[in-house]
Amino acid sequence: GYYEQANRLQKLFTASTYRQLATLSITQHRFWQAKFYLDSAYRLGDNLAYTLLQQFDAELELGNAAAAEKILNRYPQQQSFEVLIRKAKL
Repeated sequence: GYYEQANRLQKLFTASTYRQLATLSITQHRFWQAKFYLDSAYRLGDNLAYTLLQQFDAELELGNAAAAEKILNRYPQQQSFEVLIRKAKL
């Protein structure tokens, strides 16, 4: 899509861009692709909390509840609304 084309022109992918691509993939129910983008965002390392939440969402949609729970346990604020709502989904 357009994000990928823009990044090829810039020759620079950022974690934020990968998360945006993952968000688009999730809305299109392309969870494996979202997982790939989120793994890439995680490796870049900025704003890991946002990446972890999206990784949880993708893993849960793929049916990987154990992997999703493991990811959620790495989130820094365990009593935050974002974590509690996801724990309820598990």
